[in-house]
Amino acid sequence: MMKDLELKGIYSAEVELSKATYSDIKVKIDDKEYVYPEMTLNEGKKLNLATI
Repeated sequence: MMKDLELKGIYSAEVELSKATYSDIKVKIDDKEYVYPEMTLNEGKKLNLATI
């Protein structure tokens, strides 16, 4: 879980994912949960997941 200590409300995190289909990526910040749509990666990649 991430905390919004500066009260900016915008977050991003770089994650490295392997080749696969992902349908369960969620980020929880304080009491808010952000759910990302299903995605298929044909090769491993670093992704920047962002919330606003």
